[in-house]
Amino acid sequence: MDSANNIIKKIRKQKGMTLDYLAQVTGLTKGYLSKVERASSLPPFSTLELIAKAFDIDVTSLIEKNSNVNIHPDIDVMKKEERMESNVFQSCDSCSFTSLLHSYKGRYMTPILVTFEPGGEREFSHDGEEFVYILSGQVTLLYENETFELKMGDCFYLDSRKEHCFKNNEKTQSVLLSVSFNYRRF
Repeated sequence: MDSANNIIKKIRKQKGMTLDYLAQVTGLTKGYLSKVERASSLPPFSTLELIAKAFDIDVTSLIEKNSNVNIHPDIDVMKKEERMESNVFQSCDSCSFTSLLHSYKGRYMTPILVTFEPGGEREFSHDGEEFVYILSGQVTLLYENETFELKMGDCFYLDSRKEHCFKNNEKTQSVLLSVSFNYRRF
């Protein structure tokens, strides 16, 4: 199976796009995009969204590991044991993202678990709207020059096109349920 990075290069070539053109339409540099195509790990989700938008495809086409799973178009049931390590589609030192669906194709909403390690921090900005529920731990949300201290059981809804940042200043892991609404459906 191709890695997401190989898929990016493959789709770019299928669409007849040069790295220069992709850089122009995404606002990313040619050098950065070249590194993305060669890297062994995925770039940030926001980068994947920019690339997917330029390709006019759903971002999940770049990250889904279960593309061979036969999914019913109207229901997607994922058992706990299916969601374990195999569904972590992006991970770094400070956070990881776990898919909560087998396939996002044809869906408007993107539910994921976001796990922040102690001291973890991550900035986001992506198309759509987002609802987040704090399942465990505590996080600090920075949004529009305001700071919100959130703990287990707290939740919020925001315009995710505006830059927002999460920080875990605690000594324990924090887990968030994030459901993004995407304006485009594929």
